[in-house]
Amino acid sequence: MIKSASSGKLNNNDEFKEACSSLQKTASYLLEWTGRLSVVFLKLR
Repeated sequence: MIKSASSGKLNNNDEFKEACSSLQKTASYLLEWTGRLSVVFLKLR
């Protein structure tokens, strides 16, 4: 019973890590596009 509980925790941890990595990718992508848009706005001014 203890083994199954620990394995379940490990699976949740892996899913958590995957979610975090995908969030980091999305955040960096948004930051990159925000920077590009700000540069464009500065050039338009």
